[in-house]
Amino acid sequence: MRTGAAPKPNQAQHSALPATVESITARGRHIFFLCPGRPVRNSAGKLAPGVDVRGDGGYVLAPPSIHPTGKAYCWSVDSARTFAAAPDWLVTLIAKPASGARASTQPSEWRELVKGVAEGARDCTAARLAGYLLRRRIDPFVVLELLHSWNATRCTPPLPEKDIERIIESIAMRELRRRGIA
Repeated sequence: MRTGAAPKPNQAQHSALPATVESITARGRHIFFLCPGRPVRNSAGKLAPGVDVRGDGGYVLAPPSIHPTGKAYCWSVDSARTFAAAPDWLVTLIAKPASGARASTQPSEWRELVKGVAEGARDCTAARLAGYLLRRRIDPFVVLELLHSWNATRCTPPLPEKDIERIIESIAMRELRRRGIA
């Protein structure tokens, strides 16, 4: 499991994050924790502004990867040498409920998503919107047109059109598998 980028979640409300492995990126840092033993969803900006979570099915670039700006990722020499367990308060915020029950997204959160997002949250948000629409059996071609329009008018900067198509294709295949069709 990885949480990353600055700023940190409000640690004033919780205990401090334990010392763990960290890497320095072109835009911040990656903070790595042991998997908590239950599923962790990927998210962008949900834990705190500028903080992404990568868990089950997610991935990060690690050293010695090179960012498109040319800056190399590197391991932090000031961090721990082993992966720490995430504090309970953090696991509670990022992990799926143990019962498998899905937490529903509030209408106000959907309203914020359709207003648009900035770089760093575009892929995740496009996938959430596609999943929401496809789960409600909206025709995939309609979803494609809606997300192309949303991307062009609400994302800063817009994703390449091929990325929107790739995201919708991936989510549509997942939805077909869920329905037992594919």
